[in-house]
Amino acid sequence: TIKGIEAAVAKNNNQAVDKAVLAKSEEIRQKTKETIAYLREVRDKLVVAGGNPKGATEYKDINAEDVVATTMIGSGDKKNGL
Repeated sequence: TIKGIEAAVAKNNNQAVDKAVLAKSEEIRQKTKETIAYLREVRDKLVVAGGNPKGATEYKDINAEDVVATTMIGSGDKKNGL
């Protein structure tokens, strides 16, 4: 965890190599948060595109592959999906 890395950095007198590892781990944590937020946004868009209210847990048409494909890829040759 980040806290474990921070403790190790402090224990090793804040050496540059350890600080670099800490900085990289914080960067990875931030990218992970961004990726999770993006995936939640995509999920919400797919749920709504399938005719469901945002945040729905039961879906009207569980087999709406065409809606998912159009939303993700785009329609026709436009390729203007997510």
